[in-house]
Amino acid sequence: MTLAAVVGAIAVPQFTGLNEPLQRLNVRAGLLQDLKRAQAETITIGCRGIFTISAGGNSYSFGCDYLPYDTNYPPQSDVTSFQRTLPSGVSVTANAEVIFNSRGQSVDANDILSNVTISLSDGSGMFATGTLLGTGLFELNATS
Repeated sequence: MTLAAVVGAIAVPQFTGLNEPLQRLNVRAGLLQDLKRAQAETITIGCRGIFTISAGGNSYSFGCDYLPYDTNYPPQSDVTSFQRTLPSGVSVTANAEVIFNSRGQSVDANDILSNVTISLSDGSGMFATGTLLGTGLFELNATS
């Protein structure tokens, strides 16, 4: 019993220290996977893909905008394919709307190729950032 208490006293603080980096890794991997899924669905279905980040940045969703395209700004999807809520205290931001054309390229609302910078942050600051290029290539790098 005493041995279990000693091991527990040593292991619990170590586990707590690992929880935050693992959560960051999972959020970063999940966002990257969701962006690739959104791009793939856009190409497969042949629609304009709208990746929408919520106002507070604590969630995002993806859906297709079918012809005729939504002329409002920012454009809205006609159908939502999936949505995600980030863990408490984690947020995602983008410097522009995340829109994919039917070829999987990153475009603006006027269908002009566009680069978009996407960042993830939590209570300690930004922990990942990346640029979605107009060609559709994206890499999300850890900053801390």
